[in-house]
Amino acid sequence: MKMRLFDPDIARILERLEREPATTTVKTFADIVKVLRDTHIFLTEQREQFERLYNEKRFSGRFTQSGLNDLRADFEDAYKPFYELITSQIKNSIENWKDREEKNLYAITNKAPTDDQARKLEVVLKRDNISKTELEMWARDFGDNYLCASAFRDFAERKGYQVIYSDFTDADTRLEDINKAYEFINSRLPEIDVSNADISYTGLTFYGTDESGAYYQNGFLDAYIECLDADPTFKPQTIEIKPIVEAEKTEREIKRLQKELERLKATLPDDVAERLVNEKKA
Repeated sequence: MKMRLFDPDIARILERLEREPATTTVKTFADIVKVLRDTHIFLTEQREQFERLYNEKRFSGRFTQSGLNDLRADFEDAYKPFYELITSQIKNSIENWKDREEKNLYAITNKAPTDDQARKLEVVLKRDNISKTELEMWARDFGDNYLCASAFRDFAERKGYQVIYSDFTDADTRLEDINKAYEFINSRLPEIDVSNADISYTGLTFYGTDESGAYYQNGFLDAYIECLDADPTFKPQTIEIKPIVEAEKTEREIKRLQKELERLKATLPDDVAERLVNEKKA
């Protein structure tokens, strides 16, 4: 890049900004977090270094205002395309991650059971009186298939037992977690080049570091990483079965009905309430 006013100190910053940022392979949510934080460090360091050098030259008395304006214009001309390119790459990485997570979720929840699992589940679902011991013996047979495990859990619940597969997350909850994490990480992008001295409190909880250089603890972020970056295959390590007390049974039924109500509401026209009132008046 040809500078309006050559200055060796500023030129070194521009040289770093003119290099095309390396495309980082992003496979996990933790990878995305690391890319954003590393990029934040790089961008804010370049900006802060420029401002420090700019102020040194401004107070040195060796530059006219026109010369100082040229130095800032040279920096911005190099900074803007670099910023746009690297944030575009990050946005693409986030979109690709979300797409992979959704496809993986679809694959897991739609994996067909084996013939043996299907036949066994068909017989089990016809049973009326069952015991906790029987449930414990059957549970592991269905544990590696989402469709079977879900059907078996629902069946056991109707019989008064809770089947707990470790690392089991139903499809709705998993998709909600993916979408929340997607919104969360996208909300961190606008402040990716804002220094920690000027950043918002929310931005500081993500990009900020303590005196040792360690990032501040962020419970929400840690939960996203732990949940979304776990082994994506459905292979529970432990299975627990326990009776459901009456209060829990009632609470579960209320939640089930609320979920069903929300599903039905989504299928109704937005003006259904108004139309019902008008029909009553008529």
